[in-house]
Amino acid sequence: MELVADAKLLAMAVGVACFLVAVYLLKPIVNLLFRKKNYPPVTGTIFHQLLNLHRLLDFQTDLSRRHKTFRILAPFFNYVYTVDPINIEYILKTNFANFGKVFISN
Repeated sequence: MELVADAKLLAMAVGVACFLVAVYLLKPIVNLLFRKKNYPPVTGTIFHQLLNLHRLLDFQTDLSRRHKTFRILAPFFNYVYTVDPINIEYILKTNFANFGKVFISN
C-alpha cells in the first residue's frame, strides 16, 4: 500500500514539474503572440474631418499640437499622422524601403 501511495506522489510531483517546465518554456512564445500592440492614440474619425472641413488645416494643426503621432479612423482603414521629427527621420532616411508608396497616374 505504501508503494502505491509513493508512486502516486511521485507521479504527481513529475506532473507538476513537467507543467512548470512547459510554462517556463512556452512563456516567451505566448508573450510574443498575445502582447499588447502599441498604437498611436485615436483622435477622431473621418467624420470629424468632414465636420471641420471649413477649417480642416486648423483642425489638423490642433491635433498635431496635442499629439505628435495620432490616428484618424475611417470605415475600412485608418490614417496615421506624425509630426515627430524622430519618426519622420526613421521613415524617410533610416528605413524608407519598408514603407508602402502610392503611385498616382494621370
